[in-house]
Amino acid sequence: MLKNTIRYGIAGLIGAAAIIIGSVSVGVLKVNNAKAYPTGDTSASSSDDTKEKEQAFLREKFGDLIDKDYGFDPEAVKFSEDDHPYKGLKEAQYNTALGGTNVTYSTKTRTGEDGSDLHICYYFEGSTAEGWQGDYSLKKAFLTLWEDGLYVGSSNGARIIGYWFNQASDGSDCLMLMDGADKNKTNMVCNRHKGESFYQWDVDVLASYNQGRMIKASGFAYYPAVAMYIDTGDDPLKYNVGGTIDASNWVAKQVRGGGEKIFAGGIFDASNEVKYTFPSTAEAGEKEVTAKWNGLETTVKVTIVEAAE
Repeated sequence: MLKNTIRYGIAGLIGAAAIIIGSVSVGVLKVNNAKAYPTGDTSASSSDDTKEKEQAFLREKFGDLIDKDYGFDPEAVKFSEDDHPYKGLKEAQYNTALGGTNVTYSTKTRTGEDGSDLHICYYFEGSTAEGWQGDYSLKKAFLTLWEDGLYVGSSNGARIIGYWFNQASDGSDCLMLMDGADKNKTNMVCNRHKGESFYQWDVDVLASYNQGRMIKASGFAYYPAVAMYIDTGDDPLKYNVGGTIDASNWVAKQVRGGGEKIFAGGIFDASNEVKYTFPSTAEAGEKEVTAKWNGLETTVKVTIVEAAE
């Protein structure tokens, strides 16, 4: 059906991070997640009871932050393989349609060629550190799929562009990204993400044309981020005077939503992206750890105690 298309089987890279309702610190905060690839599973269980508890928690804590008038449904946007409006353009034409080469995966606002404001439909993020020939550096990939059928992304720092569609020639549902480069075209097919997760799709993004190395990325239907919180798990949040506050097992989570929809998932690359401010532990008492991410902020309360004799 499609030429130059990468076809693959995705290995399970997504780590489950269970929501423990009794030990969640709400607000905005930096968390030292150990893994840099997506850790967006919001539940270790797929039971209806767990889902209901999670939704109740999110609506209670963050429901008033959701824009109830947000009327855009990213999954309702459809583009067909056969009659896509941006099919078959040259690389320069894709850049012009995007609004210039200054438009990147991190761009959050765009105006369409007709002057209308555009929404983001899907967002992908991921990283791989394979140790290929002794290279253990983290290679990251990002993809932003826009409402007008164009996408822009980054693969190991290189900007990539093209168009996307979600209805194949035979009428079946899919999610395909067609490379808009004039040379070395590498199209991408997205696979449905398996299991209960913040993410809905998985894709391999080419990191190197010379060796064909891939970066694993996962994507979700895009809604605005409205809050973040920290799942501190079973951490008692008590530390000795003069000790170190250990956030290495805390999980930073993002809350997104609009209209009637609200959901949460782990923050990608939290060890780099979420910024902590730790209080002094020189004296006993109640303290706050502050974390910031993506313009959001939260706090976690900790208790500093005298060491037991």
